[in-house]
Parts: sequence; C-alpha cells; structure tokens
Amino acid sequence: MGYDVEGSDGSAFAVKRAAELAAEQGHSIRFLRARWATLGKTAGRKYDCIHNDSFAWITTRRSLKTAARGIGSALKRGGKFVFTGVDQWSQDSDRSRLIEEQFEQEGPFEVLPLYECDGVRLTVIIAREKTPDGVLGSRVHIIDDHGSVRVEVARVLDAYKWTWTDYNDVLRSSGFSELYSLREKGVGPEPYILNVAVK
Repeated sequence: MGYDVEGSDGSAFAVKRAAELAAEQGHSIRFLRARWATLGKTAGRKYDCIHNDSFAWITTRRSLKTAARGIGSALKRGGKFVFTGVDQWSQDSDRSRLIEEQFEQEGPFEVLPLYECDGVRLTVIIAREKTPDGVLGSRVHIIDDHGSVRVEVARVLDAYKWTWTDYNDVLRSSGFSELYSLREKGVGPEPYILNVAVK
C-alpha cells in the first residue's frame, strides 16, 4: 500500500521472529528492540503513525503515562497514535457490563491451536477470571523444544481497566492534543473500533 513500515518489541526473540516472518513474505522491514518508554531514542527517527495493540493491557497508571510519553516521543508533530481499548462512546460506568460481556463471549477456558515451527511445538491454554479491573487471563505456554519441555505462564489483564477519561487524562498530560475513536468495517457484522491520539 506504499507505506514505509517498521516494527518494534521489547523482546529480542519477537524482533528476530518478526524479521524472519516478514522475509518469508518477501518484505524487507526494519525491526528494532525497544520498550515503549525508550522508543523515540531507540528508533532514532520520528513517525507519522504508531499502532499499538496492547496499550490497554498496561496495569498501572504510571506505566500507562510512561508508555504514552515514550510513544509520543517517536511521533512527528501531528502524528497519530492508534490503539484499541475502551472508546469515546463508552461511559466510565460501563466497565462492569463490558467485563461481563467479554467473559461471557470468551469463556473461562480456551486452548489455542497447536503452533509448530522448526521442530518447536507450542500449546497455549488460557484460564480466565473476572476481576474488578477486567478479565484476567492466565496463559500457560507449554513449549516442546525438540524434546525438552518447559512451561511459561503469563498473566494478562484483558481490557477495561482503563476508562475513556483515564486515556484522555494520561494522553493529554503526555503531550497529545486530541483523542477520538473511529469505527471501521470489521471482518464480521460488528465494526472494529480504533482510538486515535494526535500529537
């Protein structure tokens, strides 16, 4: 589509694997290892747009502000930070209802399809529980690396900890001038909603 795209992650493994996957698809994409707080310094350039699909998973307000400042430091003036999470049409009082709906939709347990690459097999089991802040998913990763099996557990709080008011306060105090939501056509009957913060 003519975009000059780069990617980043805090994990060295994720950066390496992303570069391999891009190359397999015939794309030459620069990937860098950077945490959100240091993105501007590590990237060494400014972007027109930064998309982040896990901003809503940040667990503390301090970390949310640190991430917002770091992402903002890598944007040009007028640049856009695109992320998911609660939107401008949500009421702060909707959190309990949204948590119930998400838990009902996803269910308490899920086993993801087996993933295999270069002889390494990964099975992921997710056990979910409702909390006052959102749906907490304990992701159990069973990794069979050529016969050597290990287990890694990651606990991820899916959505709804933050309200629209939280996003607005944190982003504006981090140098963003505007915040709004967009409804895009999704793959199913429901629209896909993205939030946009303008630097």
